[in-house]
Amino acid sequence: IILCLLATASCQKAPDSTPCSDPIGCIHIHPSDPIIIGALQALSGSAAINGQVQLNGIRLALQERGQSILGHPITLAVEDSRCSAEGGTSSALKIALNLNTVAVIGTLCSESGRTASKILSDAGIVMISGANSAPSLTSVNGKKGTNWQPGYFRVMHNGARIAEAAA
Repeated sequence: IILCLLATASCQKAPDSTPCSDPIGCIHIHPSDPIIIGALQALSGSAAINGQVQLNGIRLALQERGQSILGHPITLAVEDSRCSAEGGTSSALKIALNLNTVAVIGTLCSESGRTASKILSDAGIVMISGANSAPSLTSVNGKKGTNWQPGYFRVMHNGARIAEAAA
């Protein structure tokens, strides 16, 4: 996930004179600016152990990259999405307030992903989840889910395919 975000962040870097044709907008990173990546994970409640494991993985990946990419220092902005719709909303709003955020890793739970993905996508921030499986967040058989957002991506399988895959 980290490598996908870092590749995405580096692809978004463009001179100010470059026209933007991306549907959720473009982020221009100046040579001296840090790259800010949000981490929305369940850090309290019954899912906190899993959220902490994911956060540790993110931190380890950043450490292995020397906390930088393309000469930019990486700043990690961590918020507790609490594995709930309300937590997804409040954590996404906090992350979206920082106009220098280029991407978000998270959420752990689909319930918080449903609300966070809308806020972040509307703010022009890409979100990549490693754990959301709710079919409504992406598409099934080419039909957009009810919570589909243009800036939302996941590396987890679509929950609509779980039974099929198990069979």
